[in-house]
Amino acid sequence: MPANSERGQPVSGINVLRWELGNELRTLRIAAGKSVADAADWLECSTAKISRMENGQRGAVARDVRDLCELYGAPEDQAKQLMKLSRDAAAADQNSSSTIAAKYATYVALESKAESLQNYESTFIPGLLQTEHYARLVVS
Repeated sequence: MPANSERGQPVSGINVLRWELGNELRTLRIAAGKSVADAADWLECSTAKISRMENGQRGAVARDVRDLCELYGAPEDQAKQLMKLSRDAAAADQNSSSTIAAKYATYVALESKAESLQNYESTFIPGLLQTEHYARLVVS
């Protein structure tokens, strides 16, 4: 998976809920006309912490989310929703299974959040649609 969070693509190995929260926080910050430095000054933290939160590489505690929503002028109901998302992301981090290789964890999480899946094959029918007879013809 490409590691390009600038274009809104998830970075491999991150929690999808953290990524979603970070995108929401970034959108609010930009809409409020605030810089990463403004947010860091407000929380009294480094700009790196804000950047990692927005990129989904670091979790955001509900208190930080509340404070950032205050700075950005987010409506109270949206702030509560984002604080819940931060708690859900933290719980997902704690419950994540170590049986899945790290490079597949993000893919599995994204797939579980997907509303639809699309597959295109120009040369043969996808595996789930193949009959035993068709599969033998393709392999032989």
